[in-house]
Amino acid sequence: MAKWLTMLHLGPMNRPFVPAEQMTDRFDRCYTLNFTTVAELLGPLSADGLRAALRCLERRHPLLRARIDRAGPTPAFVCGEGRELLLTVIDAEPRQVPALVAASIDHSVWDDAGPRGELVWLRHGERHSTLLLRLQHVVSDGTSGMVAMRDLLAFVAAPELAAVEPLASPGQDTFFPASHAARREAFLAAPAPRGAAAVEPPFRLSTFGQASWTERRVMAERIQLDVSSSTALLQRARADRATVHGVLCAALAQSVAAERGSPCRQVLAHPVDLRRFLRELDPSAAPIGDRVGYYVSAVSSEHTVGDGESLGALASAITTQVRAKKQAHEPLLTAPIRGPYFVEKTRDLPLDVFRDLAEQKVFTDTFSLTNLGPLERLGITSQVGSLELVDCYFVAASSILGQLSGSAVSYGGRISLHVDGVAPLISSAQLARVVERTAAALRAYVAD
Repeated sequence: MAKWLTMLHLGPMNRPFVPAEQMTDRFDRCYTLNFTTVAELLGPLSADGLRAALRCLERRHPLLRARIDRAGPTPAFVCGEGRELLLTVIDAEPRQVPALVAASIDHSVWDDAGPRGELVWLRHGERHSTLLLRLQHVVSDGTSGMVAMRDLLAFVAAPELAAVEPLASPGQDTFFPASHAARREAFLAAPAPRGAAAVEPPFRLSTFGQASWTERRVMAERIQLDVSSSTALLQRARADRATVHGVLCAALAQSVAAERGSPCRQVLAHPVDLRRFLRELDPSAAPIGDRVGYYVSAVSSEHTVGDGESLGALASAITTQVRAKKQAHEPLLTAPIRGPYFVEKTRDLPLDVFRDLAEQKVFTDTFSLTNLGPLERLGITSQVGSLELVDCYFVAASSILGQLSGSAVSYGGRISLHVDGVAPLISSAQLARVVERTAAALRAYVAD
């Protein structure tokens, strides 16, 4: 039996939200923060087989079948009492997939009774399909979406695994070092800063007008490099003392700056997978591993972009700042402490007032970019039983945390970057220009 099927005993399944989940829940109720994992497959599928696999997935990851109880002072997950994960079957041409992927992360209200996710089976032909697994952010993150898709395909390929034992998913606080409580107390006790000098706000493409929230739609465009270009980009990044993530951010940042036409201050948000971060922090500590849940934080970097700096130099600067923030343990402050503190301080505000405050005054980053890296290290394989996994990637909603974002992976040696924007805050023409320039910059970087 596969290693990931090992049962772990880490306490009861039902539990209250940890602070980071309370924060995400508040954001989600304003405007949903959805993740969708996309898998293109060749091979036989059936509705009955997919439904049976979904039941296995719910048993393996109990938060996906949890009801949210708001009766107490803190919302709580009640596992096993939520509605089943939904399956929708749509006959669609492959050319329709991008629009359906974008639509999957549009705003949609999640019922506290469940489900916490849904699966859409896009049937292109008798043996050609695309699966869209959409999950609520309060119980998932990008890596969780990949783990869930990997496990779902395993259950499709091997129905005999139906008796799989559940994998407990305690909140992220369970895995923090012992010093975390003192860090939280120090943050809460610190005096509020006074007399801060005025700082130029980061440049954003967003134009906040009178468009209602119901009129907003996600636009998404994909950039995919072939194997040779992806390999060359990795080698060039190493030579520039940068990561692939740094290069992707630099190309997108320069493309955004070109919309302004002059140098501009940009603040970039970099989501951080706490699974990897905490393992690097203390390899001897209990790992988060394959649990599906909200195990993510973030750091930010700040740059003046558009002053003639080479893409390689900017990528190196981004990489250096991100590494420094991680070494300073910034991910243990952002989502675990700072975000929940802001939500607690504004808990009495009506949702619409809170939403406008968060979007226009607090989360003013130029864009965010999540990079999961090579999916193979998460156990994503090209062959699962009789199914061939042709392509795999994910997209994430921007919501009130920002109106422009990127989602990157590497699969089969090919780097893939989805760039999405929220219309009408960003126009389709703007997004198209930014994506076209980003793709051109990456091609030039590889060719140089």
